[in-house]
Amino acid sequence: MPGGKLDFGETPAKGAVREVKEETGYDVEIRDLLGIYFKNFRGKKVTVMRIVFTTSIIRGELKFPKDELLDARWFTPSEILAMKDSQLRGVRGAIEDFINNEHYPLGIIKNTE
Repeated sequence: MPGGKLDFGETPAKGAVREVKEETGYDVEIRDLLGIYFKNFRGKKVTVMRIVFTTSIIRGELKFPKDELLDARWFTPSEILAMKDSQLRGVRGAIEDFINNEHYPLGIIKNTE
């Protein structure tokens, strides 16, 4: 699942569009908010927050930065759920919500500047 840190002043949706482009080569349009998920990495004493959106591909083809990623490919939701938790890096909840068609309108995210 593409992801990364937000740039200063960047909204979560704009950051998601940028990260998808950088990591997959696809231009996407944000559809909905799937959810906000937290994962504790105890060994590193770090908590990661993932803001996950559903998207539609507008254009592009799959290509990824080989200096950052080993591989990029498509999986069905059931293939993902069959993976070990250690392979999923904390995205199981998002996949389950996607399968269950749980999502929220983008309007619930407010810009508080």
